[in-house]
Amino acid sequence: MALSEDRFYSFLREERQFCAVLSHLLLQRGNNVGNFVDLLSNRLTAVSDPWTDRLGEAEIYVDFAYLRDKWDNLGAKAGRTRTEANESKREFIRGAFDRLGISHAPSINLAAPVDEFNGQFISRQNIRSDIASPHHWEVKRLHELAGGSEETFSLLCKFKWSFNIKPDLVIVIPGCRPICIEAKLESREAFYPTSAHDVRHFKDPKTRVRQLAVQQFMFRELLQNPAQHVVIARDIPHGNQEQWLRDNRIPVLKWLDVFALMDFSGSLPFVRKLFDENSTLRKSGQNPGTA
Repeated sequence: MALSEDRFYSFLREERQFCAVLSHLLLQRGNNVGNFVDLLSNRLTAVSDPWTDRLGEAEIYVDFAYLRDKWDNLGAKAGRTRTEANESKREFIRGAFDRLGISHAPSINLAAPVDEFNGQFISRQNIRSDIASPHHWEVKRLHELAGGSEETFSLLCKFKWSFNIKPDLVIVIPGCRPICIEAKLESREAFYPTSAHDVRHFKDPKTRVRQLAVQQFMFRELLQNPAQHVVIARDIPHGNQEQWLRDNRIPVLKWLDVFALMDFSGSLPFVRKLFDENSTLRKSGQNPGTA
């Protein structure tokens, strides 16, 4: 078997590859972004966004690690001292906690010195000089800080997880809500927490938080810019996930329907072949990504 003689694109099943190809198509000049927005609008039960004529100003982001890089930028600006950086990070957390209504929780001291501040959220004190990213916070610690309040515990966890997630594809159009795309092919929707060690801190493991719910939380509560969420899948989900998506007004688009609207003229022939000849896109049956 020689790679040069094989047609990998005909049986490729990597979701990131399809995301990369879609982002490539959306980044091209022409009607691809507009066609995608139209397809999305037609799937909404009520169009809540004033889709504008500013599609040419669209920004396309793959693996939207906004909070990870925002946090890094708080400490990396030229001329900022470590003390100034830590204060910026402290204010970022304080502002978010104020909006969430948990800044005055008696067990949380947002004014504590850096090492004590980190010690509230992390048991292993290996970050002492810089306020640690919430990415490092431990679910066990958050459970203790919540003091028995399930609501506070849930908010603290979703705040932490928002620094972990990287939505597959995000389209930012001036004047419209961001479009947050979750791409599924054969994988299941993720739930948080992911480790058995952390799940045990939840009274009922079935109350774990959906991947899409964390994305909703991040855009609405932390970025203060609610997104229009959309799932692109091989098939339309069934069962509990279908009901959850419908209840939350999250449309589901099929990969084949999305690619069918794209203009491939500015791409290498490979891109068209991936759409025309990939067998994974055409497999029938219930999407394994359903719950």
